[in-house]
Amino acid sequence: MSKTTTSLSNNPINLLSRFIASTAIVSTAFAPSTLEAKESDLVLPTVSVIESDSEDRYNSTESSYFKLNQKLLNTPRTVSTVTRKLMDDQAATTVADALRNVPGISLAAGEASNQGDNISIRGFSARNDYFVDGMRDFGSYYRDSFNLENIEVIQGPSSALFGRGSTGGAIQQTTKQAFLGSKKEGTVMLGTNETTRATADVNAKLSETSAIRINAMGHQNNVAERDETKYSRAGFAPSLAFGLGTDTRFNLSHVYQTEDNVPDYGIPFYAGKPAATSRSNYYGFNNSDHLKTDVNITTAKFEHDLSKDSTIRSQARYARYSRDVQVTEPQMSSSASTVSRSIKARTSVETYLGNQTDITNKFSTFGIKHESVAGVALESETSTPTATTYSGVSSTTLTYPNDDATFSYSSKSSSYTKTKLDTVAAYIADTIKISPKWEISLSGRYDKLQTSYDSLASTGTRTVLSRNDNLFSYNGGVTYKPAENGSIYVSYGTSFNPSAESLSLSTSTANVKPEKNTVTEIGTKWDFFKKRLSSTFAVFKAEKENARENTGLVSNTLSGTQQVYGFQSQISGKITDKLNVILGYTYLDAKITKSAISSDYVNRRLGNTPQHSANLFATYKVTNDWEIGGGGNYVSERFVTPTSAADSVTGTVRNVDGYVVFNAMTKYTVNKNVDLQININNLMNKYYFDQIRGTQSAVPGEGRVVLLTTKVKF
Repeated sequence: MSKTTTSLSNNPINLLSRFIASTAIVSTAFAPSTLEAKESDLVLPTVSVIESDSEDRYNSTESSYFKLNQKLLNTPRTVSTVTRKLMDDQAATTVADALRNVPGISLAAGEASNQGDNISIRGFSARNDYFVDGMRDFGSYYRDSFNLENIEVIQGPSSALFGRGSTGGAIQQTTKQAFLGSKKEGTVMLGTNETTRATADVNAKLSETSAIRINAMGHQNNVAERDETKYSRAGFAPSLAFGLGTDTRFNLSHVYQTEDNVPDYGIPFYAGKPAATSRSNYYGFNNSDHLKTDVNITTAKFEHDLSKDSTIRSQARYARYSRDVQVTEPQMSSSASTVSRSIKARTSVETYLGNQTDITNKFSTFGIKHESVAGVALESETSTPTATTYSGVSSTTLTYPNDDATFSYSSKSSSYTKTKLDTVAAYIADTIKISPKWEISLSGRYDKLQTSYDSLASTGTRTVLSRNDNLFSYNGGVTYKPAENGSIYVSYGTSFNPSAESLSLSTSTANVKPEKNTVTEIGTKWDFFKKRLSSTFAVFKAEKENARENTGLVSNTLSGTQQVYGFQSQISGKITDKLNVILGYTYLDAKITKSAISSDYVNRRLGNTPQHSANLFATYKVTNDWEIGGGGNYVSERFVTPTSAADSVTGTVRNVDGYVVFNAMTKYTVNKNVDLQININNLMNKYYFDQIRGTQSAVPGEGRVVLLTTKVKF
């Protein structure tokens, strides 16, 4: 059943989109005939840069994260990079879309208390494992890619690098920074489903050692084949740098992003599967469902070269994330026609205040070379959600949901909570180069966590809890280089998940120690064609040895065990001067191996973890001016959380079928100042379920979308 959607043309975010678009189009008429210096042409003596043509490839030979201070070829763990080039070629406007290029990652929809980006890596949730320039990005929001140079998925246990969490891996986002050069670039995107997007990226040299860079974005779209769902956001990101090219450097940056969405909670499960109904059905209330967020992240970074082999670095950040959400979760039980509507509503503010100070150093002991990083981190995080409960909400029918119904209800504030998590940590990482063929990598981090929790219920009941944890995490690896362009490695590491990982405690978790995880990985990496093409292959075993379980006792118990065996392979980069490709595959045997709740849970697969996943995207230059490309994604069958999702009709664990979707693109260079690009996503208009939302519903993937992007360089 089709439905006419309300235009977003008069909202403030659309006005910003129009302003940016107009600026880009008008400026095109005055574009100079000769381009000014590119960012990649300017190499600063104190900055490690990748090969000069890397901006035109899908692979990267170095990590942008300073703690991974070796070439990726020599790093004893799997690191998958999504480059700016790949994001642009795919018209990937969000971090979630960009992460589809990394096999082993599963997307999930927002839970009742959390919205925004929610993913699993190698079978384990990584919702709290997002980082921006090495510091935690805790907020619940949909991350836009407009201010990112690249995204790295550092797979395996990463607590030794980042602290709590990071069982399956961590997502490191590298932002665009000011540089000594000139850049004036803008894009305008128009597409089906009222898609409108505009971006601007301007860099200017202020003096011989200082520069400013400004990125801006405005975006809006409806969702193909889904009634009522809308996304609308805007962003602004200035960066100011001093002392570039000198021994002492300072950078001040800010990222602002706001969004006003009508979120999608999908189609309810019935008889073990998403209910058989129209893919366009929306079961919420279009006049009241909303997700509004405001994100502000301010970062100051100071660097000083003590010598050519030693640098001190201090980075401080304050971030504030505000959220106002009211969404409708569709639920079905034994009735095949009635859908009940469970309203999830809350307002919250999360904050992050932190500092990392460290020293990188190159030195030798007894003829053995070392490259080390040692430092301390101080962090304070807060979360203050206010939840609202509703009663008397009308139900609707499965086949013809009335999303125009008046939202009538009784409501009350159910709780106000304040949680604070303070972290003091010390860390060290060292790469020991025993010989040209052998390297040992060692890293360790000690975390001291103090959590306070204060919750006031509507009944007047107040719950005050606290918890302290002291943990040491480590990671070690040995790398052997049989050839200059290849390596073989083995690594072992640990990570931990405390009860207050998501800045929340309860009477059942406050006395429960952190979960502990171990990962063993063996792999090999090879670079070809003068490092323009990179390949990786790894086998691994991850184990959560004391998984937290709700056994019905006063407190949860650490009585479960979860294991993931798997292997992963990927190639990325240029096979020829004309052919760019990224191809990956991951196999995961992820299951519960021990449970105190029920023996029936043993050998059940972990939630939202496909056994097989693969991705492919390639582009080919037919001529110097014309490029074509395409690819797709494959994800096999997935189950919901296996310990709490037995279907009321069939008694089986709910699941969604696997799927394959195909995408295509073509790009034409009008002149050296203007590129035109067309992307067609979900080329065959496949009806599939992209995300599992908790245990009650699944969200369909977007239908066919056609996007036209005009890129202008001045």
